[in-house]
Amino acid sequence: MIIISHFSRWFRHFLGRALLLLDGLLVLRVVLKFFGANASALVVGFLYNVTDFFVGPFQSIFPDAFWRSHLVDLVTISAALGYVFVYFVIVAIIRAIFKEW
Repeated sequence: MIIISHFSRWFRHFLGRALLLLDGLLVLRVVLKFFGANASALVVGFLYNVTDFFVGPFQSIFPDAFWRSHLVDLVTISAALGYVFVYFVIVAIIRAIFKEW
């Protein structure tokens, strides 16, 4: 039972770190789009290509929004919140399966 408890704790820790990294990349994407970063720049294009995979499932949820002529990327914001929700669901399932003493 101790091994399962350690695995459960390790897996939750791993998922938390992965979520932190993913949400950090998504927030960076939102900031770059808000300030109109040039997508043909190597670093910006790379970041957009990496995060496109994670933003794709949320693509048609919201239309583009603008605030004072700046793009507010609601799709990426909804993706970040969606992945936080998925994280908490997975953690709840892990806790239900591997009830820690």
